Amino acid sequence: DGEALLEAADVLLSHRATLLAAASSEAAQPHEPSHRVAREVAWAVSAIAQRDAGLVGGGGAGGEARALALAELMLLCVSSGSRPTADAALDYFAAMNTVPVAGRHPQLCRPLFASALPHLLRHAQFPEDFTTWAESDLDEDEFHRFREQQLADVLESAYGMMRNEYLTSVAALGAAARAWQQYEVSLYALRSVALRVRATL
Repeated sequence: DGEALLEAADVLLSHRATLLAAASSEAAQPHEPSHRVAREVAWAVSAIAQRDAGLVGGGGAGGEARALALAELMLLCVSSGSRPTADAALDYFAAMNTVPVAGRHPQLCRPLFASALPHLLRHAQFPEDFTTWAESDLDEDEFHRFREQQLADVLESAYGMMRNEYLTSVAALGAAARAWQQYEVSLYALRSVALRVRATL
């Protein structure tokens, strides 16, 4: 079983070029091959992470190099223009948070979450042309599920790794906002970690 997971991880790493294409795409076009592959890779790596978090944290033969390469794949997934792809990647970050910090490569701690944060918040942001749900192509239930049931937990993990850097990054996003959507997502990011912040005071 462990050997099969390692083989699956190595197969997924062969899709790096496709994920680079998806990440470089400005507009999210979920039906394009690169976005479909990116979503499937994100789902598969997340499934491996849930099955064996130690593997994505750096365990096993050749563990650190493989874990870092998988982390790069998942950062490419969340940086793509596709929210469904980012959604599929969230379980990877949640599973990573179950691996003790002492058992991870340093790059899989604060740097991983710091790199993912701006991309995740971009996916959590209302569209630039949003006015009302009745006039939007966005699925309201799907959008709220993404933000409140899944992403919020990953943001708590990001805060746990980044601490004050998380707060300053989110505050800077709000300070630089040029539209209400950017203000709103910065407030959302603060609200998501409010209980964790309060517990540390």
